[in-house]
Amino acid sequence: MEQEKKRKSSSWYRQLHHWKLTIEHTLSDPVSLKKAANCGYSKKVLENAKSLHQEIVDLDQLKKVAYGRKYAATDACNQSKAILHKVYMRHLSLARIIFKHDRGTLEKLSANGKRKTALADWLSDIRKFYFSAINEVDIKTAFKRKGIDEEELKKGIELAEEVESLNQTQKKLTEEAIDTTFNRDEKINELKNWFLEFNATTKIVGRDIQIKNDSVIALSKTIHS
Repeated sequence: MEQEKKRKSSSWYRQLHHWKLTIEHTLSDPVSLKKAANCGYSKKVLENAKSLHQEIVDLDQLKKVAYGRKYAATDACNQSKAILHKVYMRHLSLARIIFKHDRGTLEKLSANGKRKTALADWLSDIRKFYFSAINEVDIKTAFKRKGIDEEELKKGIELAEEVESLNQTQKKLTEEAIDTTFNRDEKINELKNWFLEFNATTKIVGRDIQIKNDSVIALSKTIHS
């Protein structure tokens, strides 16, 4: 909640709110509307700007939803990777003990050397390990003697496929989140440029709003004094 308040008090949120107030004031005040129209900003133009403001608000909500989905996918992927890592390392450690004097089998299992850090390489090693463990009779038999049957080895493959699938989902949702942010920011810049031109062309409208706001504040102080 506190983070949400800070976010909404950030610079562009304040600007967006100011733009909205200015547009709404101009539309609701006949004098300001007439002055704006004389400067080339008809009621329709102002209503279009107001619609653009609402579009930004809607896109911002879409961005929040997109990032929420991205974060959920990231958490799910990380959790799946942690489970796979635990299962794989137990089987890998056992294989290194069983075949410590059999370099050929260790090579088949991709059990030599350091573990890969890149996800694609790590998953490739895992698939190679379980493919050999399931399809090489001697390796499968050796695992079975240690209480690791074929179904458990197949589970390792299934977990690797799950991680790959969740990783692809995470990438897709990350791209969607980036796209929604880009689309929102494009609209913000569009409205910002429109407002700067509007404000420069119809400065008197802005002064009218400030005078009106000052009058409201002064009246409020008088009432409460």
